[in-house]
Amino acid sequence: MADLTLMVGKIRGTFAYRCSLHVLIVASTGKQYRAGGGGYDKRGRVFADYLAVTYPSRLQALARKLSVDRTSRFEHLHSGIVLDHATGAVTVQGPVGFSSMIGLARLIGLTITECPPKRRPGNGGFVEFDVVDSWVASHPP
Repeated sequence: MADLTLMVGKIRGTFAYRCSLHVLIVASTGKQYRAGGGGYDKRGRVFADYLAVTYPSRLQALARKLSVDRTSRFEHLHSGIVLDHATGAVTVQGPVGFSSMIGLARLIGLTITECPPKRRPGNGGFVEFDVVDSWVASHPP
């Protein structure tokens, strides 16, 4: 069984031309991350939400490691990471793209691979992903 399932569907309605809904479901918890509308990378957005909620301490450690400019309040780092120097909060901007989120996942010790599709992705389709966490092996307690 896959660790993550991305479901893609169309939004129907008067003003929904070329709009779609992306829902990422975590198999172990059933938690869902959603993005809808049009004009941005929704696949990247749901993965950004998943990474930000599931791995906040890893993202903060990475942001501190990459940070070089401490003069401004907000610092835009690698792969859509934004560090707020005033509060220490880290946010992830998913609309920068799905490939950026996969690269970010790799930086925090995750390998996300797409499983062979069971149905064609698109209108009413879904894509499954496996997540391999190498962080535990490289960072013993």
